[in-house]
Amino acid sequence: MSSATLTINIVSDEPVSISLDESVVAPATAAAERAGLTLEAWANAVLKRTAIIDNGLAGVREYEAEYGAFTPEERSETQKLIERLFEEQRRRPE
Repeated sequence: MSSATLTINIVSDEPVSISLDESVVAPATAAAERAGLTLEAWANAVLKRTAIIDNGLAGVREYEAEYGAFTPEERSETQKLIERLFEEQRRRPE
């Protein structure tokens, strides 16, 4: 599978190059255009969001390892909160 390279300039360090599968470039570019962003800015936003979610999930796993699993009721309340926050984010003007 061929790939394309996306270079992201990091303010405090050397540039980082990320290789993308060729099949990702066109849909990612289209998504960036819909968002009114450059591909680099869009990729940065996606990577940031993904890292936040991954780090949050890691925190949940650590918490549950120490204190036990969340109850079904706690999970349900959390799901409702997440859905409300996503809806608020979706409605927020750019």
